[in-house]
Amino acid sequence: MNDPGDRTPYLLLFRGPEEDPPRRKGDLPDEFAVWMTWIDDLKAKGLSLGGRPLEHEGRVLKPQGRAAADGPFAEGKEIVGGYLVVLARDLDEACRIGSGCPGLKGDISVEVRRLMKVPDQYAHVLL
Repeated sequence: MNDPGDRTPYLLLFRGPEEDPPRRKGDLPDEFAVWMTWIDDLKAKGLSLGGRPLEHEGRVLKPQGRAAADGPFAEGKEIVGGYLVVLARDLDEACRIGSGCPGLKGDISVEVRRLMKVPDQYAHVLL
């Protein structure tokens, strides 16, 4: 098992098409199982802090005086479909971890971002 003490948290954002691609009946449970196996493997190695898929429905809150917008929230034709927080020594290692994402075999892209360091006095509040 890897020692997570020398690692930093990184966010993996999973983006995909606004419209779900057509699937054969029964594909979704199989795809979900592949994702869960990948994440479970990362967790067993001490490299995953957890994450979740996201529902399509949501809302963007705007600064005061501007209307809120209902989602999904697309940049172009892609929406954020889920996230995972992983532990890595650096951006390169985080990208290597992200490169194992099962969605990369299809139409999912993975954005890798380091979580910002916060002062110790606030660390208990955040992930």
